Amino acid sequence: MPQPSEPQTIVLVHGLWMNGMELWALRRRLAAAGYRLRSYRHPTIFGEFSSSVARLAETLAAETSPQLHLVAHSLGGVLVRHLVAAYPDLCRGRIVTLGTPHTGSAVARALASHRGLARLTMGSSREVLAQTPPPLPHGCELGSIAGDHAIGVGLLLPGRAAICDGTVGWDETQCPGQADHLTLHSSHFGMLWQQESARQVAHFLAHGVFDHPPVGYWRPESAPE
Repeated sequence: MPQPSEPQTIVLVHGLWMNGMELWALRRRLAAAGYRLRSYRHPTIFGEFSSSVARLAETLAAETSPQLHLVAHSLGGVLVRHLVAAYPDLCRGRIVTLGTPHTGSAVARALASHRGLARLTMGSSREVLAQTPPPLPHGCELGSIAGDHAIGVGLLLPGRAAICDGTVGWDETQCPGQADHLTLHSSHFGMLWQQESARQVAHFLAHGVFDHPPVGYWRPESAPE
């Protein structure tokens, strides 16, 4: 993995139903690459989404590192999108999202038609997951990682994308104005465990682009460490 030339901080933001423990492999690999890691925990079912955005802003404002990156999974990436739109001055590093629906989630919209089920499964996050987040502020570099291995809850719902990670469609991970986009052969949660995911996150944070394989070259991106 590329090593930062000086100490830099990454704030990890977890996704729906999670508490950050599932990011341990990604955290360990990024720490081994020389980054200082911090985790932001937020309620994804109970509590107000706007409050989570405000508390993340307070967390970032308290960090003294001049290079402050954000790495987020799924709903965490939506949270980060709302954060940088509301507090653009806090964007003083690069952003990588993994499996984040940047154009709104078809799964969330499908569940929204069943109000009780939507409240139970998505809570206060259901509306923001179904909608497109606000635009990226100028100068904010974001890299989006998608998966194409369809294993997840999205397979049980109608209207899912032909190519998806089982929860989020490939096309949904496209962010207008993003710096780069990368597809890994991975499921929605599997990408958190892959060595290749961590390597690509570190590469984007260091260079502002992912390390794309040459055309026609097959790389076993999902191979275990």
